[in-house]
Amino acid sequence: TAGVETMTCIHAIESGMEHYVDLVALVLRDLRNAAGLIDSTATNMNSNTTSAGEEFIRGSLSMLDMINAIPNALLDFESDLRAKLLKLRATLRPALDVTLELGDGPKSRTLLGLSIAAHAARSRKLATFLDKVADAAVKHSLDGSIIPVGAEHMNALTRSLEKFVYDTLLGRVSLELKGISTSEVWSAKPAESAYKLPTFSAYPQERMTNAGEYLLSLPQHLDNMHDDDLAR
Repeated sequence: TAGVETMTCIHAIESGMEHYVDLVALVLRDLRNAAGLIDSTATNMNSNTTSAGEEFIRGSLSMLDMINAIPNALLDFESDLRAKLLKLRATLRPALDVTLELGDGPKSRTLLGLSIAAHAARSRKLATFLDKVADAAVKHSLDGSIIPVGAEHMNALTRSLEKFVYDTLLGRVSLELKGISTSEVWSAKPAESAYKLPTFSAYPQERMTNAGEYLLSLPQHLDNMHDDDLAR
């Protein structure tokens, strides 16, 4: 169609991005169910919820790389797409002007002219779209996305991944602290150790030691996520 179906191609790209995000969402849902993750925004905790293991927690942190890559990948993709559209406009716009202005007059016999004449309404929308892309390029404006629907789905994917990581990290905190007010977390008997440790009147149980070690490492993970958000 010599470029007349450009809008259809863009809609197909957005549809593909939406399909990709939906597939990742299904994977995240299955992972959430497999690990028994809680929803960090929920007010009540399911009684059969279990804590994610260390390996699962480390695996979820690897998603931070994906979270960081999405905005840059989207920006690079749109930049490349914008360059191709501007190149297409340079050859397509004159033909659009000539063919659309002729109306019911003599038709162009080129493939491009015939395609434009056969889809006049669609061609007018394409001309308007290409002009908007060109104007934004001249003004160096990045306010409007060329693929707004696709960009929104990718942003939604970023939010879903971030929530998954938060739920993995904070879920263990909620579980460790669940029922702590009524549990016996201190013991008068010291835990066996190969090291010479000071003596105290009370000693934490292993559960409290593990929870404390995890809580000490948690700010580092959350700070990394916060720094990545600021960088984006």
